[in-house]
Amino acid sequence: MAVTNTYDQTMVSQREDLADFIYNIDPVRTPMLQAAEWTTASSVTHEWTEDSLTAAAADNEWKEGEAMDASAVTSGTRLGNFAQISRKDYGVSGTAEVVSKAGRDSEIALGQAKAMRELKRDMDAVISKSNHAKRVASNANEPRLASLECWVRNASRGTGGADPTDFDGTAVDTSAADADCRAFTQTLLDSVIEDCWTNGGKPSLLIMGPAGRNQFNTFDGLANLKTNSIQRSDRSDGTVYGSVDVYLSGFGIELRAVNSPHLRQNGLTPAKDRDAWLIDPEHLKVPFLRSFEVIDFAKVGDSIEQGVLAQYTLEVCNTYAHGLVADIGG
Repeated sequence: MAVTNTYDQTMVSQREDLADFIYNIDPVRTPMLQAAEWTTASSVTHEWTEDSLTAAAADNEWKEGEAMDASAVTSGTRLGNFAQISRKDYGVSGTAEVVSKAGRDSEIALGQAKAMRELKRDMDAVISKSNHAKRVASNANEPRLASLECWVRNASRGTGGADPTDFDGTAVDTSAADADCRAFTQTLLDSVIEDCWTNGGKPSLLIMGPAGRNQFNTFDGLANLKTNSIQRSDRSDGTVYGSVDVYLSGFGIELRAVNSPHLRQNGLTPAKDRDAWLIDPEHLKVPFLRSFEVIDFAKVGDSIEQGVLAQYTLEVCNTYAHGLVADIGG
């Protein structure tokens, strides 16, 4: 006997079961961008002044009544970076905008929301995942900011690695030279902390990728309290803690561990993050010449086209404030 069923299209009036939600698991974590203070720029070339005190003099002693010997007051070093334009473009047809949709009322509004999130992720990657010096705008080239890798002095690098040749934000190629990768160890971290402390830096964030975080969890005094990276077990609520969120060094510098999906990768297979950053948020800024804005494109045909745009740069207020353990993941 023939009966109407749901599986061979004989029941043509069967309504589709499409959930009225859109599920998106892509991370919108932007730790470096969030750590920095957002400020305002007024020119395509943004400049600031870095200054420091003279070294402590253990022989600072004078005779009674001795004549004063004034020295010129130094005004510091002038640093600068270029404002870079980052944007995301999107568009929908006129029909796509008006038909009934699941999970949203407007297709162009959905595109705008996604583009804004993607733009923020791109900006975080420009700052912390890139390794390029700033580049002046020309007919052939887009303006480009010098990424964080170009501004750090307290760095531990692998064999063959080299710091940038200049820290003055010049337009020449002053990016750092990568080296052979090695394991991320507590000794390397403590060495960079010592450099930061010696030079007056007070970083408070330790920003790592997933591979670096897993290695960090095995450091002495952390994972060795228990085996298998277990710190402690709280039987009262049945929770096992296998990680540590704060690292207190012997120099009194307390680092809060933060995970980032946007750090540079090494060339190994599989690729792993090659940088672990010690960041002082008080000395890191992102000045905006143009903050996030939506641009409507000229209408061409039966479509709606827009873009979200930001023009911004990176200001590393003092190149001694931060630290870097580079060339890890080996």
